[in-house]
Amino acid sequence: MSKIHFLAALHEHQPVGNFDTVFHEACSKAYKPFLDELQRHPKIRITLHYSGSLLEWIEFNRQDIIDQMREMVKAGQLEIMGGAYYEPIMAMLPDRDKIGQIRMYVDHLQELFQTRVRGLWLPERVWEQCLTRPLVDAGIEYTVLDDTHFKYAGLNDDQLNGYYVTEDCGRVLRLFAGSEKLRYYIPFADPWKTTEYLGEMNAASPDAIAVYADDGEKFGIWPETFKHVYTNGWLGRFFDELDRNVHWIDFATFSEVIDRFPPKGRIYLPDASYREMTEWALPATTLIEYEEAVEELQRRDLFDRVRRFMRGGFWRNFKVKYPESNLMYSKMMHVSNKVEAIRQENPAAHERGRRELYRGQCNCAWWHGVFGGLYLPHLRHAIYEHLIAAEQIVDSARGRNRLDVEEFDFDMDLAGEVYLGNDRLTAVVKPSRGGHLIELDSRTKNVNLLGGLSRRFEAYHKNVVAPPPEVAPSDVKSIHHIVKSKEEGLGKLLRYDWYPREGFIDHFFMADTTIESMMNCEFVERADFVLGWYQHTVKPDERQISIELHRDGTVWVNGSAHPVRLEKTFRFPRAGSQIECSYRITAGAPLDIIFAPEMNLAFPGKDPDVWNYRLKGERNAGKLEGLHSFENQDEAGVNDKMKSMDICLHFSSPASIWLYPIRTVSQSEGGFEHVFQSCAIVPRWPLHLEPNHPWEVTVTLVVADR
Repeated sequence: MSKIHFLAALHEHQPVGNFDTVFHEACSKAYKPFLDELQRHPKIRITLHYSGSLLEWIEFNRQDIIDQMREMVKAGQLEIMGGAYYEPIMAMLPDRDKIGQIRMYVDHLQELFQTRVRGLWLPERVWEQCLTRPLVDAGIEYTVLDDTHFKYAGLNDDQLNGYYVTEDCGRVLRLFAGSEKLRYYIPFADPWKTTEYLGEMNAASPDAIAVYADDGEKFGIWPETFKHVYTNGWLGRFFDELDRNVHWIDFATFSEVIDRFPPKGRIYLPDASYREMTEWALPATTLIEYEEAVEELQRRDLFDRVRRFMRGGFWRNFKVKYPESNLMYSKMMHVSNKVEAIRQENPAAHERGRRELYRGQCNCAWWHGVFGGLYLPHLRHAIYEHLIAAEQIVDSARGRNRLDVEEFDFDMDLAGEVYLGNDRLTAVVKPSRGGHLIELDSRTKNVNLLGGLSRRFEAYHKNVVAPPPEVAPSDVKSIHHIVKSKEEGLGKLLRYDWYPREGFIDHFFMADTTIESMMNCEFVERADFVLGWYQHTVKPDERQISIELHRDGTVWVNGSAHPVRLEKTFRFPRAGSQIECSYRITAGAPLDIIFAPEMNLAFPGKDPDVWNYRLKGERNAGKLEGLHSFENQDEAGVNDKMKSMDICLHFSSPASIWLYPIRTVSQSEGGFEHVFQSCAIVPRWPLHLEPNHPWEVTVTLVVADR
């Protein structure tokens, strides 16, 4: 009887910055019990990939898992697959970092398990043809993608029974196609469905190669799966089913297959990822249209016929869909260039900085789909934590912790930014977008205090407002089919921002504007300064660097347009942890208006319970949960118990103050949830402007460590 060669690859990952409790739970409910069950079936062999961020934790906390893996590798039951060390999306990295992450991890795995590592797990299967060259240059012989990639290139199911080779600039790489059908069968369908599918492949094409490649978390920590996989015994029954058919199923490894069998042919694949990821990358309104088109095709029984011609979005457009992702990317690229610049002059500092940089490239916080990802503050802040640490290592090695300033296109939109840093703070000012402060890093705590997230419409919000009929838990096939809320009343929290939640946002509105309308982003903006382009000049002197910005804009009152010049000057001291912003507002005609420069502060804590707001003389004035309004204040701020930090705004002229939390509503693998993103502090001054009589105020932002 002919045999089918069944290759199973399991990918295990926890992101940099995830909670320690999650690592513990994943090991106890998924990774360890899977290995235990597999070891009880020695004839079944698989390929295993652990991300470096997860493996580091396991090496420190669960040496028993490392010992078990070593034993199974030595017995020939496990092949170890490599990857980029900290699980970045490879397409977003400079080639030097792609190659560096891969080589660093391969070396570590080969030393840890005393085995040869030849393959690579491609994070999120985000493929671009240009990846071929750096992967091969890093010593990789093969990688695994989804069959979706191959179908986009024009292949049919009956052609996906072997591996292919691809080429770029003379480098040749082997590509395997993981089966989407098997991804949904395992572990959700009855075990015999898998052997039935393999039998059909074997009958159609003797010596066929079938590939299953998917996340290990679905074996225990996806919703309901621990009970299904272990308590109810699905995994044991699955391995028993495979054991009964070992006479015609060859449990091979990828390395064995490439050594024993030639490729099916050559292929060049389009830019793609797994099907769900390409859908999530679409703009929200486009995704709704896409879903409606799919539903229409399914009703007409056409979807299976045309699905390979339907492609979603392009992964890199997550940086468009979520500008906060692009700001992280901009920071990463800037730090990567700085780390590379000291490679020759200080190899030791380069190595330390490179490790922190690589940790800051972990992919999970850069995108969002069914997983919380970008919406989770602790993951975003972990990225900044390591990028700031890497930059600090480099700057310390070069003696550049004194005040430094650069003007360049930081966020790569052809509009220059001003990048400043001293021994305690780093700041980025964006003249082309309202003269905003778009990044403010505490170098003592490694926190970007402006690393929040704006509220925006998501395609799944329609299910938050009008949930579809509930699906019984026994009928849920995977997290992609779960539609439920973790809490009541989320629809009431749906609000959408028309400007980014950054720092020193210059608002003008009327006296009847309320704190509720401001928080809900439903107020009427009376001027064009919030997103307007400011002219700027950088002026350094012995004590500080000044950035002088101005805009000749318009304020609308009672249907009339009033010319207004707004000048604001940031002053950044040579040393210390404060930024001063002085305003000077001049009108060309009498004008009564409210001026309100908004500041949005973000900390790693997901729960507002770790935050308190502060007023003059009261460090812990109250919890930052509801809406707060105060009159005649000359300072206001917040403090964070997790990071032991105080951030305070001091006003040269007393102001009325609004403070309120910014909450988003997002989905995760467990359902819909609200997430506390940042705190808005809005000082307000009623202005009565007379022609050529400017009004002035200075706001000083102070960052203090406890």
